[in-house]
Amino acid sequence: MTNNNSLNVDYSLEAEMLSFAQACNVDFELAVHQTGLEGRGIIHVSNSPCETPRHHSTKHLVIIHLKSETRSERQLDGQLQVENPSVGDIAIIPANIDHWHAMRQDSEGMVLSLEPKILSACVREAIDPDRIEIVPTFTQPDPLIYGIGVALKTALESSQYNRLYGESLYDPLLIHLLHRYATRKFLIRQYNDGLPKYKLQRAIAYIQAHLAENISLRDFDEKNYPIV
Repeated sequence: MTNNNSLNVDYSLEAEMLSFAQACNVDFELAVHQTGLEGRGIIHVSNSPCETPRHHSTKHLVIIHLKSETRSERQLDGQLQVENPSVGDIAIIPANIDHWHAMRQDSEGMVLSLEPKILSACVREAIDPDRIEIVPTFTQPDPLIYGIGVALKTALESSQYNRLYGESLYDPLLIHLLHRYATRKFLIRQYNDGLPKYKLQRAIAYIQAHLAENISLRDFDEKNYPIV
Protein backbone atom coordinates (compact mmCIF):
# COMPACT_ATOMS: atom_id res chain seq x y z
CA MET A 1 0.00 0.00 0.00
CA THR A 2 1.09 3.58 -0.56
CA ASN A 3 0.71 6.67 1.60
CA ASN A 4 0.50 10.35 0.74
CA ASN A 5 4.21 10.95 1.45
CA SER A 6 5.41 8.26 -0.95
CA LEU A 7 7.06 9.37 -4.21
CA ASN A 8 5.77 7.83 -7.42
CA VAL A 9 8.83 6.83 -9.48
CA ASP A 10 8.84 5.38 -13.00
CA TYR A 11 12.01 3.30 -13.23
CA SER A 12 11.81 3.16 -17.02
CA LEU A 13 12.18 6.93 -17.52
CA GLU A 14 15.65 8.44 -17.34
CA ALA A 15 14.43 11.90 -16.28
CA GLU A 16 12.50 10.48 -13.32
CA MET A 17 15.43 8.32 -12.24
CA LEU A 18 17.81 11.28 -12.34
CA SER A 19 15.35 13.32 -10.27
CA PHE A 20 15.07 10.39 -7.84
CA ALA A 21 18.87 10.28 -7.53
CA GLN A 22 18.87 13.96 -6.56
CA ALA A 23 16.27 13.20 -3.88
CA CYS A 24 18.62 10.49 -2.57
CA ASN A 25 21.57 12.92 -2.61
CA VAL A 26 23.78 10.22 -4.11
CA ASP A 27 26.54 9.75 -6.68
CA PHE A 28 24.75 7.88 -9.39
CA GLU A 29 25.56 6.16 -12.70
CA LEU A 30 22.53 5.16 -14.75
CA ALA A 31 21.85 3.35 -18.02
CA VAL A 32 18.21 3.16 -19.11
CA HIS A 33 17.87 0.49 -21.80
CA GLN A 34 15.10 0.64 -24.39
CA THR A 35 13.68 -2.87 -24.84
CA GLY A 36 11.24 -1.90 -27.59
CA LEU A 37 8.64 -3.96 -25.70
CA GLU A 38 5.47 -2.44 -24.30
CA GLY A 39 5.40 -2.25 -20.50
CA ARG A 40 8.84 -3.82 -20.03
CA GLY A 41 11.90 -1.80 -19.06
CA ILE A 42 15.37 -2.39 -17.63
CA ILE A 43 17.91 -0.09 -16.02
CA HIS A 44 21.48 -0.64 -14.83
CA VAL A 45 22.47 1.52 -11.89
CA SER A 46 25.56 2.04 -9.72
CA ASN A 47 25.50 4.31 -6.68
CA SER A 48 27.40 5.32 -3.58
CA PRO A 49 25.95 4.59 -0.11
CA CYS A 50 22.59 6.27 0.33
CA GLU A 51 19.13 6.11 1.82
CA THR A 52 16.19 6.42 -0.53
CA PRO A 53 13.04 8.35 0.30
CA ARG A 54 9.89 6.32 0.69
CA HIS A 55 8.63 5.64 -2.82
CA HIS A 56 6.57 3.35 -5.03
CA SER A 57 5.97 2.54 -8.69
CA THR A 58 2.85 1.73 -10.67
CA LYS A 59 4.87 -1.14 -12.17
CA HIS A 60 6.20 -4.34 -10.62
CA LEU A 61 9.95 -4.04 -9.97
CA VAL A 62 12.45 -6.89 -9.98
CA ILE A 63 15.77 -5.82 -8.46
CA ILE A 64 18.87 -7.89 -9.30
CA HIS A 65 22.00 -7.31 -7.20
CA LEU A 66 25.29 -7.19 -9.12
CA LYS A 67 27.51 -6.42 -6.11
CA SER A 68 27.60 -7.97 -2.66
CA GLU A 69 26.65 -5.76 0.30
CA THR A 70 26.37 -6.10 4.07
CA ARG A 71 23.94 -4.64 6.56
CA SER A 72 21.72 -2.89 4.06
CA GLU A 73 18.12 -2.27 5.17
CA ARG A 74 14.94 -2.54 3.18
CA GLN A 75 11.36 -1.76 4.11
CA LEU A 76 8.50 -3.19 2.04
CA ASP A 77 4.90 -2.30 2.81
CA GLY A 78 5.82 -1.36 6.39
CA GLN A 79 7.97 -4.45 7.07
CA LEU A 80 11.68 -3.82 7.79
CA GLN A 81 14.49 -6.30 7.20
CA VAL A 82 18.29 -6.18 7.35
CA GLU A 83 19.82 -7.72 4.23
CA ASN A 84 23.23 -9.01 3.15
CA PRO A 85 22.73 -9.43 -0.61
CA SER A 86 25.13 -11.44 -2.73
CA VAL A 87 25.68 -11.16 -6.46
CA GLY A 88 22.63 -12.63 -8.19
CA ASP A 89 20.20 -12.12 -5.31
CA ILE A 90 16.88 -10.53 -6.22
CA ALA A 91 14.14 -8.54 -4.50
CA ILE A 92 10.61 -7.94 -5.78
CA ILE A 93 8.64 -4.77 -5.15
CA PRO A 94 5.06 -5.15 -6.41
CA ALA A 95 3.25 -2.25 -8.02
CA ASN A 96 2.00 0.43 -5.62
CA ILE A 97 3.86 -1.00 -2.61
CA ASP A 98 5.86 1.46 -0.49
CA HIS A 99 9.60 0.83 -0.61
CA TRP A 100 12.50 2.30 1.36
CA HIS A 101 16.12 1.17 1.03
CA ALA A 102 19.28 2.09 2.94
CA MET A 103 22.58 1.00 1.32
CA ARG A 104 25.66 1.22 3.57
CA GLN A 105 28.18 0.51 0.78
CA ASP A 106 28.61 1.13 -2.94
CA SER A 107 25.86 -0.67 -4.78
CA GLU A 108 25.28 -1.98 -8.30
CA GLY A 109 22.25 -3.65 -9.78
CA MET A 110 19.57 -3.94 -12.41
CA VAL A 111 15.89 -3.13 -12.10
CA LEU A 112 13.38 -4.80 -14.42
CA SER A 113 10.04 -2.96 -14.54
CA LEU A 114 6.83 -4.67 -15.65
CA GLU A 115 3.38 -3.20 -16.14
CA PRO A 116 0.76 -5.36 -14.36
CA LYS A 117 -1.22 -5.87 -17.59
CA ILE A 118 1.77 -7.70 -19.08
CA LEU A 119 1.43 -10.41 -16.43
CA SER A 120 -2.32 -10.75 -17.00
CA ALA A 121 -1.68 -11.43 -20.70
CA CYS A 122 0.08 -14.69 -19.69
CA VAL A 123 -2.98 -16.01 -17.87
CA ARG A 124 -5.44 -18.28 -19.66
CA GLU A 125 -8.51 -16.83 -17.95
CA ALA A 126 -9.68 -13.26 -18.56
CA ILE A 127 -8.64 -11.33 -15.46
CA ASP A 128 -8.23 -7.77 -14.28
CA PRO A 129 -4.48 -7.03 -13.89
CA ASP A 130 -5.21 -5.60 -10.42
CA ARG A 131 -6.32 -9.07 -9.29
CA ILE A 132 -2.87 -10.54 -9.90
CA GLU A 133 -1.07 -9.88 -6.64
CA ILE A 134 2.69 -10.32 -6.45
CA VAL A 135 4.23 -11.00 -3.03
CA PRO A 136 6.65 -8.35 -1.70
CA THR A 137 9.95 -10.25 -1.55
CA PHE A 138 13.07 -9.32 0.39
CA THR A 139 16.49 -10.22 -0.98
CA GLN A 140 16.92 -13.89 -1.78
CA PRO A 141 18.64 -16.04 -4.44
CA ASP A 142 16.81 -16.73 -7.70
CA PRO A 143 19.23 -18.04 -10.33
CA LEU A 144 16.61 -18.03 -13.11
CA ILE A 145 15.77 -14.34 -12.75
CA TYR A 146 19.46 -13.50 -12.41
CA GLY A 147 20.31 -15.39 -15.59
CA ILE A 148 17.50 -13.76 -17.57
CA GLY A 149 18.47 -10.31 -16.32
CA VAL A 150 22.14 -10.74 -17.23
CA ALA A 151 21.22 -12.09 -20.68
CA LEU A 152 18.96 -9.08 -21.32
CA LYS A 153 21.58 -6.60 -20.13
CA THR A 154 24.33 -8.21 -22.21
CA ALA A 155 22.20 -8.19 -25.36
CA LEU A 156 21.00 -4.62 -24.86
CA GLU A 157 24.57 -3.42 -24.44
CA SER A 158 25.59 -5.07 -27.72
CA SER A 159 24.35 -4.99 -31.29
CA GLN A 160 22.76 -8.44 -30.88
CA TYR A 161 19.48 -7.31 -29.29
CA ASN A 162 16.13 -7.28 -31.08
CA ARG A 163 12.54 -7.41 -29.88
CA LEU A 164 12.09 -11.07 -30.76
CA TYR A 165 15.07 -12.00 -28.58
CA GLY A 166 13.81 -9.72 -25.81
CA GLU A 167 10.38 -11.36 -25.81
CA SER A 168 11.96 -14.82 -25.73
CA LEU A 169 13.63 -13.84 -22.44
CA TYR A 170 10.76 -11.90 -20.89
CA ASP A 171 8.18 -14.64 -21.48
CA PRO A 172 9.80 -17.22 -19.12
CA LEU A 173 10.42 -14.42 -16.60
CA LEU A 174 6.71 -13.54 -16.55
CA ILE A 175 5.66 -17.18 -16.16
CA HIS A 176 8.21 -17.68 -13.38
CA LEU A 177 6.89 -14.63 -11.50
CA LEU A 178 3.32 -15.92 -11.74
CA HIS A 179 4.32 -19.43 -10.68
CA ARG A 180 6.58 -18.53 -7.76
CA TYR A 181 5.67 -15.05 -6.54
CA ALA A 182 1.94 -14.60 -7.11
CA THR A 183 -0.47 -14.92 -4.16
CA ARG A 184 -2.56 -17.48 -6.05
CA LYS A 185 -2.01 -19.97 -8.84
CA PHE A 186 -3.21 -19.17 -12.34
CA LEU A 187 -3.69 -21.25 -15.45
CA ILE A 188 -0.91 -20.21 -17.80
CA ARG A 189 -1.60 -20.06 -21.53
CA GLN A 190 -0.28 -23.21 -23.21
CA TYR A 191 0.14 -24.08 -26.87
CA ASN A 192 0.67 -27.81 -27.03
CA ASP A 193 0.06 -28.62 -30.69
CA GLY A 194 2.41 -26.12 -32.30
CA LEU A 195 1.82 -24.54 -35.70
CA PRO A 196 0.41 -26.37 -38.72
CA LYS A 197 3.26 -27.18 -41.11
CA TYR A 198 2.16 -24.59 -43.69
CA LYS A 199 2.07 -21.81 -41.06
CA LEU A 200 5.47 -22.86 -39.72
CA GLN A 201 6.92 -22.62 -43.22
CA ARG A 202 5.36 -19.17 -43.70
CA ALA A 203 6.74 -18.02 -40.32
CA ILE A 204 10.25 -19.23 -41.19
CA ALA A 205 10.05 -17.51 -44.58
CA TYR A 206 8.92 -14.30 -42.89
CA ILE A 207 11.86 -14.40 -40.45
CA GLN A 208 14.35 -15.01 -43.25
CA ALA A 209 12.91 -12.15 -45.30
CA HIS A 210 13.11 -9.71 -42.38
CA LEU A 211 16.39 -10.67 -40.71
CA ALA A 212 17.64 -7.09 -40.89
CA GLU A 213 14.54 -5.72 -39.17
CA ASN A 214 13.61 -5.47 -35.50
CA ILE A 215 10.66 -7.89 -35.66
CA SER A 216 8.63 -9.04 -32.66
CA LEU A 217 6.21 -11.84 -31.84
CA ARG A 218 3.33 -9.42 -32.37
CA ASP A 219 4.31 -9.16 -36.04
CA PHE A 220 3.48 -12.84 -36.45
CA ASP A 221 0.01 -12.33 -34.98
CA GLU A 222 -0.64 -9.56 -37.48
CA LYS A 223 0.41 -11.91 -40.33
CA ASN A 224 -2.12 -14.50 -39.07
CA TYR A 225 0.41 -17.17 -38.19
CA PRO A 226 0.96 -16.67 -34.46
CA ILE A 227 3.85 -18.55 -32.92
CA VAL A 228 2.85 -17.86 -29.30
